[in-house]
Amino acid sequence: MHQAWGAPSIPISRSFESLKKCYPILANDEFKQSVDLDRLKEKIDNFDFTVKSTLRYRRLTYIPQGGTETHRLTIRALTKKGSQYSYEMFLEKMGPADGVPTELEIPLKQRKNPKQADINTYIFDADLKLEETSYVDTKLNGHTLIYSRQFKKVYDLVLKDSKGVHTLTCENQKNLGVVCTCK
Repeated sequence: MHQAWGAPSIPISRSFESLKKCYPILANDEFKQSVDLDRLKEKIDNFDFTVKSTLRYRRLTYIPQGGTETHRLTIRALTKKGSQYSYEMFLEKMGPADGVPTELEIPLKQRKNPKQADINTYIFDADLKLEETSYVDTKLNGHTLIYSRQFKKVYDLVLKDSKGVHTLTCENQKNLGVVCTCK
């Protein structure tokens, strides 16, 4: 289809070109001008079903009930033993002026493979400022999807094929918007 003389051209983003190069099946018109990472993740999930999802980390930044100082609670995956991951929990207090974290002691019983009740002792009724999560999804056809969210919004993702030939990396950069590259 030819563009009419004098009609404004619609710029095609470099991120769309990268998406088209790596995974043409995911590149449709809705991403031509800009890539929405939530929609892209949804399309990836519809294109290739997740058979296993593993939490890499969850980080909560909050002010405890009745407190004034910002705290950060992090739960991260450790090494895999068999088919199970173990998890470790850290608690930090953020410096009031510089934001530099200071680790706070928590009982060893709570640190290794914490239970929800352990987590709740720190965050129950807290003023939640930020929630970050990161997952690794193994897909039915062997693809690997690594993505991170702030609250429920995806802010970066990496999609790799099973042979390691194509890697699509997309991240939301503050001043540039979503930038995707294909390797």
